[in-house]
Amino acid sequence: MMRRTRGGWLLPLLALALLPVAALAAMAVGERGEPGITAHRLWTFTHLILFVFWLGADLGVVLAVRAAAAAQLSAVQRARTLELARAIDLAPRLAASLMLTVGGILTEYVGIGHPWWQMAAIATLGPVWAGLILVAWLAPGSSVGERAAALEDALRRLLIVAVPLSVAWSWFTDRLAPAPYVAAKLLLFALLMALSLRIRAAWRTLAQDHRDDHDHDAGQAVEIAVARLNAVLPLMLAGWVALTAAAWLGITRPGEALPEAPVSALVLPR
Repeated sequence: MMRRTRGGWLLPLLALALLPVAALAAMAVGERGEPGITAHRLWTFTHLILFVFWLGADLGVVLAVRAAAAAQLSAVQRARTLELARAIDLAPRLAASLMLTVGGILTEYVGIGHPWWQMAAIATLGPVWAGLILVAWLAPGSSVGERAAALEDALRRLLIVAVPLSVAWSWFTDRLAPAPYVAAKLLLFALLMALSLRIRAAWRTLAQDHRDDHDHDAGQAVEIAVARLNAVLPLMLAGWVALTAAAWLGITRPGEALPEAPVSALVLPR
């Protein structure tokens, strides 16, 4: 009933997934205080772009889901509208997957240092996570796609536990003293991951409908998908509030004491 239109999305989505790699290639330019293009400004720009994709595209998802619930739509029209929502939903998912990597690197510029192994894990997390999302989205229903989706869900659950534990350890060891607002941003990210698990469960109904395209009850499956997605719209709205709060903290930066340069040579070679 719903056809996947993947070709037009592939190149821009891969470009989005490779944003951290592109930024790493520019890290040899200038210190933070220098004029022009610097590594810090490129990472900040990437961070803002990810925020725009996350929050802005989520609005498109909500509008499409609401439109799919219109009573005057036929089953085919409803299915196509939901497919549009599913396509748009890929953008905020990719943006969320890269946010910890970009944010972790930016914390270097506010005086929160990382040992090399931790920085390597931070730099690897985003591209690997984005890769799992792309595989699951491009190959729904296949064994590879199902395995990628399961691994991504497991990663989200791991982060829901690991991020607050990391914040607690960093807080009590004063690692976050140069920028205490980072603790709140990380906790908000963990909350967003918890909300996303429930939202992802609702989207699985839509994925199941892809596999039931030729069944006689496919129209009923689409109606079930619409109902479940409408049920989680309040969670999407709660996510917007949390994401907006995190953005406000990133702008106001309460309690921050800026260093002259990044604290790890891995981030900005000298």
